[in-house]
This record gives sequence, structure tokens and C-alpha cells, in this order.
Amino acid sequence: MNLMLPLVVLIYWSSYGVMYPLRFADDVIGQLIVLIFLFLVFLFTLPFCRRIWQLKGGHLTRTIVITILAFSPLVLIGLMMVGYYYTTLPLSSRWIDSLYLLLLWYIIYHSCIRGLSIAARKLAYKRALGRRHNMTREEQENEPITEPPMSIELISQQSLRLTSMVLFLIFIVVFYWIWSDFITIFSFLDGIQL
Repeated sequence: MNLMLPLVVLIYWSSYGVMYPLRFADDVIGQLIVLIFLFLVFLFTLPFCRRIWQLKGGHLTRTIVITILAFSPLVLIGLMMVGYYYTTLPLSSRWIDSLYLLLLWYIIYHSCIRGLSIAARKLAYKRALGRRHNMTREEQENEPITEPPMSIELISQQSLRLTSMVLFLIFIVVFYWIWSDFITIFSFLDGIQL
């Protein structure tokens, strides 16, 4: 909730700056506003980053991505201080898109985990009912009870790994799509001979 106001201001300034770059020729007030709100975004994303760092058994890639996204406003502030205000506006727009992607990925990931846990509970309940039914049948017929070959924990763990992998691959593809037009910036390195 605290992050909403700085993000709205940054979305406005970055969109306006990308659409009308010539209007920002001597925009000192706009630079100050973007600088302040980038710092506020950093301050409001830092507690979330700290919580991710303190999690035991967290994914390393998720920790790295969240750390990079949390400290990116400081890099953008550094670019503004050096004098790259026009560059900061499109980069901040891409950064905000990346932040939205991360939040969407986070929601989808936890929804999938919740769905897998509900499915595992339903499967465990059905197996318990089957065992109870077999126990009453065994008492009547004196037959041994057969256990299912795979445990619920193994099925849940494999499903969770598969879901995590698919969601991470989707995240990487969409993240690349967001930043793909900036990758061509590095094509000038092809002309440099060592």
C-alpha cells in the first residue's frame, strides 16, 4: 500500500517522458520529483527484500531477482545524478513493468502452491476413505491391505518442482520480452577490437 503513491508518480513521469522527451529539456522540478520518488520506492521495497533474505530454504534465483529489483532504484538515482535523466525515464518504465511481473509471478506461484496442497489433501482424504473401506472388507474376508506405490509427499514434491520450473521459465521469457529492446544497446561492442 505504501508503494502505490510513489509508483503512480513514477508511472506518470516515465510515461510522459517517453511520449514527450523534448518537454523535459530543463525540467529541474521533474528531476527532483523522480529522484525523491525513486528513493521512496527503494525505501518501501527494502522491507520486502529483507523478509525474502530472512526466509530459510528460499530459492536462490528468487532472492537474486528480488534483490536486483529492490536495488535498481538506486542505480536509476545514480544515472540521474550523473546526468542521464532521459535514459532514467525509459529504464524506470521497464523497471516498473518488471516489478509488476514479479508481483504477478509471486501471486501465481503461491496460488499454484495452494492448489497443489488442496489437491494433495483431497488425495490423502480419498486414500484414507479407501483404506477404511478396505479395512472393513479385510475384517470380513481376512485379505491383506495393499498400499499405493507412491506417497502423497512425493507426488506433491514432484508437482511443486514442475510447477516452479514452468513458472520460472515463463518469468524469464516475459522478463526478456520486457527488456529485449535494451539488449540491442550492447551491439556497439561488436565494432570494438581488442
